[in-house]
Amino acid sequence: MRTFLYSKSNVFNPILIGFFLAFSPFNFLNAQTQDSIEISLEIQIRSNSASAQFRKADLKYNKEFAYSFILDDGLVSAYKVALPLFQGGLISPPYTDEWLSDQGGNGSISKGLFYSDGCGHRIPFRASIAINAHKIENDTLAHRGFLSWNEVRTLYHSGWGIMNHGFDHKTQKGSDFKKEIQLNQEAIQAQLGIETHYFIVPGGEGEWNYQNQYTNLAFEQGFTAVGGNTGEAILNISPPFKPEQFVYSRFFLNDKKGKIKPLKNSKKSTLIHAFTHGVGNQNLWGISCTFPQFSQYMVSLESHFGIKGKDNIWMAPTEEIVDYIRIRDHYKMEYKRKDSTLSLILKIPLNLMNQRFRSISLRVIHAKGFRIIGYKGCKNITFNSSSKGLINLDF
Repeated sequence: MRTFLYSKSNVFNPILIGFFLAFSPFNFLNAQTQDSIEISLEIQIRSNSASAQFRKADLKYNKEFAYSFILDDGLVSAYKVALPLFQGGLISPPYTDEWLSDQGGNGSISKGLFYSDGCGHRIPFRASIAINAHKIENDTLAHRGFLSWNEVRTLYHSGWGIMNHGFDHKTQKGSDFKKEIQLNQEAIQAQLGIETHYFIVPGGEGEWNYQNQYTNLAFEQGFTAVGGNTGEAILNISPPFKPEQFVYSRFFLNDKKGKIKPLKNSKKSTLIHAFTHGVGNQNLWGISCTFPQFSQYMVSLESHFGIKGKDNIWMAPTEEIVDYIRIRDHYKMEYKRKDSTLSLILKIPLNLMNQRFRSISLRVIHAKGFRIIGYKGCKNITFNSSSKGLINLDF
């Protein structure tokens, strides 16, 4: 079923959409060739500017930078604390886990943390979890310290990313690292019906080169990227960034000293990676954030870079960010103009249609206002016809 989302700045009679779809001379066939599918779009510009044109947005929603946050080890505070803080809802009250640590929060109701799609719609912050399937626990177990599969499933269906972190978090000499990756992948697929494409190297004591061993084995098994202690935590993802087999490090958010350094600046077209472990009331194992520090940090992100600030952050899982980049750098765009009408064809390689996240953001420049009079081949479309000149497509 097709849905059409209107920007607040550009509302018009939806009956006209049906009229133009039925009678427009523009060809709206969702053509599929041997190696691509097509999305068609027709807009009417409100000025007769000869220079009006479409351009690809470097990042989704035309944001300035992307931020990927990861919670390692599949701890239950990801579900009890981080999820409701981000999307809104009841944050867990204090909760004592199996290690007698408090993985709960303050029991308050969060209004959620958001950025916008540039078209008047709020998008909640989302993150990723890196899990060890062998440690996922049963829902009925009292004082669980780890997530259950039902909770992992809820996080996934809330738009979070799921990352492979090894089946049992093994790092010691003599461990079968290849088996660790394979068993974890098989368990996740059995429980969720998905394949993970991103591997996070487990931290711990081991041979000096165990991280490299994990990295090489993950790439041999077809993983897209590996996060660990090598590479850069801030990546330039403007074209021509290559989203296959890249290695990155991550900023470690740990309030062992009682304070987390806030993010004050960001560079355009960059991807920032950060992580921690637990986010409950106690600093679990000394490698986590406490809930007060974690919530304060995330609220500051929203107030500076989210919907309450510059609104220039794209807070999303690494998988979604890389999926967008892969599509951005491979789809073809053709458009023509007749009088005040711009007709656009987007050709998306067929092999990208198996990605979890499929979206395109376009800038409409030098148009001085426009309206969409027809489209074909996408599930959702939002747009802002003001000076921003933005169109977002999900397909």
